[in-house]
Amino acid sequence: MLRAAIAPADTDPASLPAMRRETDDILRVTTAHPDAPPVATLDDVRVRLLLARVGDELSHA
Repeated sequence: MLRAAIAPADTDPASLPAMRRETDDILRVTTAHPDAPPVATLDDVRVRLLLARVGDELSHA
């Protein structure tokens, strides 16, 4: 299935790493959950992303 992430646009090159991280986070969550929307913003997946990050921290503890 095709997935797309929409991150805020910015013209400052210094913002590119943060935009890339956000896009990667959105795609991580949407590809892990088949019922997630195929096109998503951070607001669309914020709760799932938070739970994924908590799971990451617990697996490293």
